[in-house]
Amino acid sequence: MTEFSGLDWLRISIANAYGLDGLLFEDRIQWVHDHETTLEQEQAKEQYLYTKAVKAYRDSQNGIPTGYTMGLDSTASGIALMSIVSGCPIGARNTNLIDTGERRDIYTVLVQEMNKLLPAGNQITLTKGGEGITRDMCKQALMVTMFGSTAKPKEIFGEGVELQAFYKVLPIICPGAISVLDDLLSCWNPETLRHSWDIYGNHVNVPVEESVAKSIEVDGFGKFTYVAKVNQPVERGLSLAANVIHNLDSIIVSECTMRCAEDGFDMYSIHDNFICSPIHMNKLRKHYQDVIIEMTEDNIMESICSQLLGKDIKYKKDTEDLSKYLKTGEYFLS
Repeated sequence: MTEFSGLDWLRISIANAYGLDGLLFEDRIQWVHDHETTLEQEQAKEQYLYTKAVKAYRDSQNGIPTGYTMGLDSTASGIALMSIVSGCPIGARNTNLIDTGERRDIYTVLVQEMNKLLPAGNQITLTKGGEGITRDMCKQALMVTMFGSTAKPKEIFGEGVELQAFYKVLPIICPGAISVLDDLLSCWNPETLRHSWDIYGNHVNVPVEESVAKSIEVDGFGKFTYVAKVNQPVERGLSLAANVIHNLDSIIVSECTMRCAEDGFDMYSIHDNFICSPIHMNKLRKHYQDVIIEMTEDNIMESICSQLLGKDIKYKKDTEDLSKYLKTGEYFLS
């Protein structure tokens, strides 16, 4: 894992706010060097964050303490976590857990693979604001699909060749995530009032709820329909995949927060955006990488699925030595 100076992390933060977070770190740093004298005049994608970063950069150049903090996003964190618990190197590469020499964007990879299957008149565009189906629409479809939704992909793609291409491509770009999704959905218990599991000392207890509508009549006011969430068994549910992955997300945040504190600095997060001072970003990235590697070396799916099903099961990963390849990762936080 490459380390950068605090000033270079500031440059990366400037480039990220400008809209260049898809470039290699070195190219982001170079962009700031190339625009050193015009930074204050540039129009950025995230103008407020950009202006704040440029001010901190100038203060740092002049030896003025800033108190500035910056954040790096994990890339497609849901798919990344599903890839590590399944031991899937393909999904790990497409979410930057394994170094490929580039900063990958799995949503762009999705579009590229779909376009290989689509006729010329049905090609998907990577351009924002373009006509027809775009990369951002594909991102929406992929994100919700990983948590069990089938309605949103139909809404976006219709029921024609685009939808068929979408589902054909998923096992190509993230086969382990698809496997984890199917396995967790199959653990649904149609007779229980709650699904529970313990992992890394975290006890998770998720009530099963269903929306129930009842017609109520009130003297003098007439009838109205009241809808409430009721804790009762449900024949089929889609929430287990999202709940398990969000639980693992929270564990990563807790572990990184604790390890950074032990290392003498503060870290905080907004979902999968990890934030600290630029002078500590190398350490934060290392802690994040260490936590991911440790989770990869465990068989999390075997433990959770056994608890959900109430019996011991054996879960075979795609590969048992994925963790050794994660040590070269560069853009898991980007």
